[in-house]
Amino acid sequence: MNAPAAETIMPLTNNMAVVLAGAVANGAFEAGALEVLAERGYPITRILGTSSGALNATLFSRYTLAGDQRAGAAALVTLWRTDATWWRVFRPSLTGIVTLTGFSTQEGLLSILRKNVQPVPVAAADVELCVVVTALRGRKGDIGGKPATTHEGVCSFSKKDFASTEGLRTVFEAAAASASFPGAFAPAKVAALGRCADGGIVNNTPLKHVIAADVGRVVVIVPSPRVSHERAPDTIGALAGRVADIVVQERLYRDLRAAEKVNARLAALDNLATKLKVSVDELKSAAGLAGMRHVDVVEIRPSEAPPNSFAGFFCSSTREKLIQQGRAAARAALAPKEVATAA
Repeated sequence: MNAPAAETIMPLTNNMAVVLAGAVANGAFEAGALEVLAERGYPITRILGTSSGALNATLFSRYTLAGDQRAGAAALVTLWRTDATWWRVFRPSLTGIVTLTGFSTQEGLLSILRKNVQPVPVAAADVELCVVVTALRGRKGDIGGKPATTHEGVCSFSKKDFASTEGLRTVFEAAAASASFPGAFAPAKVAALGRCADGGIVNNTPLKHVIAADVGRVVVIVPSPRVSHERAPDTIGALAGRVADIVVQERLYRDLRAAEKVNARLAALDNLATKLKVSVDELKSAAGLAGMRHVDVVEIRPSEAPPNSFAGFFCSSTREKLIQQGRAAARAALAPKEVATAA
């Protein structure tokens, strides 16, 4: 779904959710996009992140709570320019290498979080942070009321978790686990979920967790183009990488299609309720859409395929280009009318 036309854009008083996809080093794209969102002063009440998106979401949530999104976006851009290097992100683990569980520990990621995310004892705003992890041992779920196992874990945090160093320790634990790319990092322990790995394995762009939330718009920031028809890979390594990309993109494609269908069904029920002069809530309940509301989904995505997911860790110019692409994509995705409204 594209951004709505300027004439029908929703006012800034509506709550907004931001979804930050996993992207490894390409998370610099999200920093640039968030800078544009912060400039326009959107009332963001929910932020969801996976993998490197979880790290971005944690820092941006802290500054949203402090009432200064612009400072948060600026801090993110600086972080990606200066700290997102392989020697600061990765801390080789002899144990992990010998046991083949992962090249690095999470200490580099935790160090970056501790440096850039301080407690907010008295919050100036309210925001919910949700971080997606992959629970390796699984957790209890159900299908049709019968027990089943799911490996998707969603860790939710509020302003009380950001109020103290102790609370932030739990936030950092989940964010670092969510960014633990298999092979690059060993699995990390998360309270109540056990050993966890990169959240992108189960849900790289957790859009479904905000569709039914009390928000008027969802901004989805993804460092990959909406339309991509790459040449079929011809080597085992390239094929493995392409399969991983396909799994991620297909999940997002289905979530976006599902959101579009829900919006269409809600619009049809509103029209039907008007014609029949009956309660729209009753029709929604009968259709299995009780409590659902129309949500505008705005995608901020680049026009070209990003570089290798790890390339940015070794090249500052690559990260800078991604930041610039994020800014450009955000400005292109948001309606011009909003610039004047928010100014």
